[in-house]
Amino acid sequence: MESLTWFLTFAVLAVWAVVGAELLRRPPTVGEGWSPARLRWLWGTVWIAALVGGVWGPTLWSHSSADHARTPAVGPPAERASTTLRTPFAVQTVHTDRDAAGQVIRTENRLTLQLPVVMLLFLGGVWLLRARERRAGPHPGARVAGTALILVVLAACAGDIDGEQQPRPDRQVEPAAWDTLAYVEVAPEDTLLFAVNDMAASARGLWVLDRIGSRVAHFDWSGELRWYAGRTGSGPGELLNPRAVAVDDQDRVWVLDMGNHRITGFGPEGRMAEEVSLRGLEATLHTLAVNAAGNRFFGMVLGDRLQPVAVDVTGRVETGRRIRLRDAGDATSIAFQGVARGAGTGDRWVYAFTTGDGFFRMDGVEAMGERVRYPEWIPFPGTHVQRVEADERVGITTRLAEPHFSAGDVVITGGRILVRFRGDTDDAGRLLDTYDLETGEYLHTVRLPQSGRMTAWEDRIVLAWNDPAPRLLFLEIS
Repeated sequence: MESLTWFLTFAVLAVWAVVGAELLRRPPTVGEGWSPARLRWLWGTVWIAALVGGVWGPTLWSHSSADHARTPAVGPPAERASTTLRTPFAVQTVHTDRDAAGQVIRTENRLTLQLPVVMLLFLGGVWLLRARERRAGPHPGARVAGTALILVVLAACAGDIDGEQQPRPDRQVEPAAWDTLAYVEVAPEDTLLFAVNDMAASARGLWVLDRIGSRVAHFDWSGELRWYAGRTGSGPGELLNPRAVAVDDQDRVWVLDMGNHRITGFGPEGRMAEEVSLRGLEATLHTLAVNAAGNRFFGMVLGDRLQPVAVDVTGRVETGRRIRLRDAGDATSIAFQGVARGAGTGDRWVYAFTTGDGFFRMDGVEAMGERVRYPEWIPFPGTHVQRVEADERVGITTRLAEPHFSAGDVVITGGRILVRFRGDTDDAGRLLDTYDLETGEYLHTVRLPQSGRMTAWEDRIVLAWNDPAPRLLFLEIS
C-alpha cells in the first residue's frame, strides 16, 4: 500500500511541476494592464493554492484491512490513535483502538484513492483561458466548471440526518414490587461463569455472553444451566474476543465475534447454525442487533458522524444515511459508542448512546423520526487530542475526557423500550426508563433493586453483576 501511495504522489507532483513551469514561462492574461511579473505572481500563488486544495476530494476507491486482538479485551474502546499520510491522490490511515486498560482491541489500515477536484478545476480553468486567448473571446466552459464545483460540494454534503433538539421529558419514578424467580451465585473458584459481559432473553430463558470463556451460557427462567456454546479459537463455532449477543424470534443466539470478524449463530439447543462474515464492512461493529427473522444484523459505524449499517446472512452490506449530531461539539468517534437491540418486529431496532444523550429508533438502515432524549442530560464527552509529527507522517492520539455514562443497557419487549440509565444521581444504574416503541414517547421509570447488567422479556427482568464473581438475579415485576 505504501509503495502505491508514494508512486502516485511523485507522479502527481511531477505533472504539477511541469504545469507550474509552463505557467511561469507564459502566464495566461486575465485583463488589461497586468504586467508579466504580476501575472507570474498571480498564477504562482493560484498554482500553490490549488496544490494544497487538491489534497482533499471525494473518494474514488477505498480498501481496508484489520487486525484484531487475539486475547479478550477488558472493555469497549476508550482510546484511538491515528496516523495519517495524505497526498493529492491518496490517503493512508492507520487506526489503533485500545480499551481503558491500554490493551489493543483492533488495528485498521486504510488506503483511499481520491479525486483532487480543486486541482482538476484549476487545470480546466487554465485550459479555458488558453482557449480564450486563441479565440480572442469568452468561452462558456468557465460557467460549466463553476457549476461542476457546486455539484461536487452539494454531493459531499448531501445525505446527512441531523439529530434535532427535542423537548426533554421529566422523569416520573413509579413504585414497583419485585418477585424473585431465581438467584444464581457463582463461587470465585467455580468455572460455571467467569464473567457476565452481555445478556439477551426470550420466552425460552436467558443467554449470557462470557467473554473470558469465549462462550455463551444458556439458562432457563428457573436459573438452571442448560448448555454452553462456543470456545476459544477461529474454527467453526469458536469465538475470539466476542462482544455482544442477540436473540431472534426462533431463539437462535447470535454472537458478535470481533476477533474472527464474523457473527456466529447457535440454534436453540446450542449447536452452531450459521456464520456471517463481516469482512465486507470497512469499519468495526462494537454492538449488535438482529431482526426478528434472524437474517439481517444491524449496528452503527463510528466516525465523525454515525452511519447505520446492515449485513445479511450472505455478508452483503447495506449502509444508510449518515447521522450528524448538533450537540456533539468536538466529540469524536469513540464518544458515539452505544448499545443496539432488535425489536423482535421486522427490521426495527434501537441504538442508545452510552456516553451521550438519547437514542435513535431505526427501521433497517433508516432512522424512525428524530433522536429521543433521555430524562437526564448527559453531554457527549470531549476528547484530549495529542498530535505528533515525524517526517511526513502525522500521529494523533485521542482519549475521552472524563466521560459520564448514560444508557447501560437497552431492551425492547412488548412494544416498549427499556433503558437502564446510569447517570450521576444516587440511583445511578438502578433507574429503568420506559418508552413507547412506536412513538418514542417517555412513559415512566421504575427503580431496580440492584445495579448491574440488565435484560428483560415481558415482565421478567434479569440483573447480573460481577462482585467479584458473577451473580444472576431473575425477577418478575408484580
